[in-house]
Amino acid sequence: MGIEIKGFDDIFNELDDMNISDKKKRKALKESSGIIKQEIEDNSPKYTGKMKKRWQNKIKRFDGNLGFEIRGDTVQDIYNEFGSSKNKKHIGFFSKAVDRTADKAVDIIVKEVLD
Repeated sequence: MGIEIKGFDDIFNELDDMNISDKKKRKALKESSGIIKQEIEDNSPKYTGKMKKRWQNKIKRFDGNLGFEIRGDTVQDIYNEFGSSKNKKHIGFFSKAVDRTADKAVDIIVKEVLD
């Protein structure tokens, strides 16, 4: 189960169409995913502080295209993002953090690839 962000597919397809080395693509994706990961960490619920430390970003291939994945490794991530019968306090913290930094991440990818 995950959140899929629309709009990045076009960027990833453009990256694959250009004659750019995988090394350069990976560098651009790593920097942009780092910005988004940092925003998610900053906005993670701070009950104990453990969730903040558990976010991981990884560059990988999706259907042959390079991309990145940011994920948590606890069940509480899902409960905090989507809510539960007892917890409705932090609903949408992950998607809101991604929405706030998506434009900045795209700008980083463009800058790294075109330089």
